[in-house]
Amino acid sequence: MTDSKRSAGDLGPSYQQYLLRASRISLMAVLLFVVLKLVLWLLSQSSAIFASLADSLFDALSSGINLLAVRFSLQPPDREHRFGHFKAQALAALLQSGFIGGSALLLMVHGIARTNTPQQLEYVPQTIVFTALITVLTVLLVLYQGRMLKLTGSDTLRSDRLHYLSDVLLNLVVLASLVLGALGYERADGVCTILIALCILGGALKIGYDTAQTLLDRSLDAGENAEIAALLKRQPKVLSVHNLKTRRAGPQIFIQSHLVMEGSLPLKLAHGVTEQAERALRERYPHADISLHMEPDSAESYADTEIYADTESDSKNPAVPDPTVAS
Repeated sequence: MTDSKRSAGDLGPSYQQYLLRASRISLMAVLLFVVLKLVLWLLSQSSAIFASLADSLFDALSSGINLLAVRFSLQPPDREHRFGHFKAQALAALLQSGFIGGSALLLMVHGIARTNTPQQLEYVPQTIVFTALITVLTVLLVLYQGRMLKLTGSDTLRSDRLHYLSDVLLNLVVLASLVLGALGYERADGVCTILIALCILGGALKIGYDTAQTLLDRSLDAGENAEIAALLKRQPKVLSVHNLKTRRAGPQIFIQSHLVMEGSLPLKLAHGVTEQAERALRERYPHADISLHMEPDSAESYADTEIYADTESDSKNPAVPDPTVAS
């Protein structure tokens, strides 16, 4: 067996810098949003503004938790955590989804109450201007997070960006409620609050599902698994590939597989073939943690194997062998 020469968590200083910088900027931005929305709510008494304020308060709490989780996840592997600490990001994202979902339910109750007993809004023109400013700032933050997400692949950053992306929609809903309220549609404030709550709840469920898949060690998608299997099978002397297992923890990808070769190959040559296969994978996945196992071409090598379908047609029945993966 040959193991990757890169240890889990060895993603370089640039990854750490990008992720920490993005986390800090998100926290500073959301604290600014909290202050602005608090002032706007005190002036206007808008239920939709209150909903947006509550959302930002939970954002601030979540961003603080995320920053701590990011710092912890960047610690190198140790004796008790040989695969690194990247799943701390998924745990933080799952906690964040719980906070967001709880706030959505509370806001829904508040929106229903405001719909039943509408109130006239104050300082509407000023509130509209500042809400538009907050929307522009949120768009800029989402664009920045998108750039950082491409560089890091962080679970916490992905969940943060998803939520701020929904915040852009929420701010547009708030603007709509303010305009409608100014035109005399007083119940629009409560109705828009309910819409905001539903949008937040949908985002929370999406974040919770995605992070749960990471914690459950879900495999890479079928296309990526098929690509990995094809890369390994293209290597000279490799007759078959089986027991391919992949998973992702934040930006870290783990790849394990068995390579079947002629039993008569000298150990040194077989080891060289395995290292060549690892280098081929390394070109496609530079920071992956790779573990490849050599096996002789004999009946015993196939006696207890796990072969998963990697083609779209067989994806519904993962027990069906894919001839491109094993022979």
